[in-house]
Amino acid sequence: MELTPEICRDHIVPIVLAGSRQSYRAALTNLARFIRESDAYYRAFDERTLRVRTPDPTLNEAAQWAKYAIEKGWACNEGVGCGLVAGYGPSGESQRPGFAWYFGGDALMNSWSVIDYGDFERARAILEFLRDHQRADGKLGHELTQSAALVDWSKYPYGYYHADTTPLYIFSVGRYVVQSGDLDFLRASWPSIEKAYRYCVSALDDDGLLSNRKAGAGAVETGALSGRVANDIYLQGAWLAALDAFVRLADLAAKSPADAAVRRDRARQALNQWFIEPKATLAFALLTDGGMYEAQSAWQGLALAFGGLDPAKAARGAAHLSRSELSTNWGARLFATDSPNYDPLSYNDGSVWPFVTGFAVLAEFRNHQPAGGLRHLYGTAAMTGLAGAGLIPEYMSGERAQALPSAVPHQLFSASAVINPMISGMLGFDGDAVHRTLAIVPHIPQNWTVDFDHYRVGHSTISGAITRDRGEIRVSLTISGDPLQVTISPAFASGATLIGSELNGSRAAAQIESTPGDTHVTLRTAAVSRAEVVIRVSEPAEAATVFTKPAPGDPARARR
Repeated sequence: MELTPEICRDHIVPIVLAGSRQSYRAALTNLARFIRESDAYYRAFDERTLRVRTPDPTLNEAAQWAKYAIEKGWACNEGVGCGLVAGYGPSGESQRPGFAWYFGGDALMNSWSVIDYGDFERARAILEFLRDHQRADGKLGHELTQSAALVDWSKYPYGYYHADTTPLYIFSVGRYVVQSGDLDFLRASWPSIEKAYRYCVSALDDDGLLSNRKAGAGAVETGALSGRVANDIYLQGAWLAALDAFVRLADLAAKSPADAAVRRDRARQALNQWFIEPKATLAFALLTDGGMYEAQSAWQGLALAFGGLDPAKAARGAAHLSRSELSTNWGARLFATDSPNYDPLSYNDGSVWPFVTGFAVLAEFRNHQPAGGLRHLYGTAAMTGLAGAGLIPEYMSGERAQALPSAVPHQLFSASAVINPMISGMLGFDGDAVHRTLAIVPHIPQNWTVDFDHYRVGHSTISGAITRDRGEIRVSLTISGDPLQVTISPAFASGATLIGSELNGSRAAAQIESTPGDTHVTLRTAAVSRAEVVIRVSEPAEAATVFTKPAPGDPARARR
């Protein structure tokens, strides 16, 4: 078939892969119906999920494509069940077929975006699939082939060899239950959640940190550090996030949180000791020989975002994520170029992974470093289509904007690195259906308007707009369903001073707070179905946000 751009522009070209001539002919016969059904499905999917429009078309298109990329990973197999696979790609000559397996950690990270865009039913199904494949001792699975019903999967080494999936499960269940309000799921899943927590406790070291040696791999699978890591920073970020979630879930389920709060405080104290003052970074790992691997890494983003670490240290660490040694125009490197084992082509030693960049973006916005967060978010979004139409590849070179040869072109958690950092990070949306609250903590540039519709918090659906000009921000919200108490806390430039604030045309009280990177003004409402908020400040003009969209193959450019 010769498919020229002209033909493809004006025609739908069917490509049918079938296991028999009968199936092939049946597919061609029903082609028009399949196209109509597919078109109707994705139109309905788009209309019932969150849509966001910013002034930047690259961000808008990336967010739209990312939703479709995640949804296309849903796969059902007899004897295994229905869940999200990691992605799709060519198998090559000796590798597993495109990583089209069920990966636990990948699915959990993807669930954060699924929750953000409001597909609660799909998010619950993701968690149920992983819960139902939990090991008897409480450990959650890392990967499962789609053909697992045809083999004894327990005889293969892959299934449970990762340590991060179990704490990520606890954290992800917390995110889902709080925003959806699905207490029935929490009650049904509590034995599984408690088993997962107990498994993690069984794999702790004396300092309260989760052990890679006891629980399995975290950030490192191959490369220079393979076999040398006792505790890595990514795993500790997942563990601290899980401890917070477990305490909260136990309260909602009217269960005892056991010793989780004490363990959380102890683990935080231990991890704070990993902060390296001269470099303003958290060390990457404690090594098996007792030494610290002090290299700066984007892997620290999860701990900086959700670890509850010392605020001053977290702010300094987040501010240094945008240093040129760590950043490229398409994301953050796993390790900075001044790391001892930096290798831009290595799977684990210096390449750029979008999902890890997503951790960095969350850390930057949650620690009030909007310039770095926005640049990293844009860099990831700009990679949409690099390796396939509407898709973001698994990982890229640390030196050039190109997917490396083994990278899967359709990797779901790369798509998630656009949605979750945009919604939970840049816009700062945080819904709590149990207590019927909504927080909006936006970090958007001056002269931006962001419109959105169909953000879900339990049975409430929120639409609105956020408009920021120099010295003023306007937030307009319409809430369908249950009224919500709303906290609005937008970021202004450092040094801003409060002039006044209004709620629905009347003066309203607000508080102002300076952070290391910006100034926030916070206004709280009673339960409302509509809110028109205006906040005025005196603030300096900000430099216009300039994005650099790399062309395929472009070299890394330094950022200062």
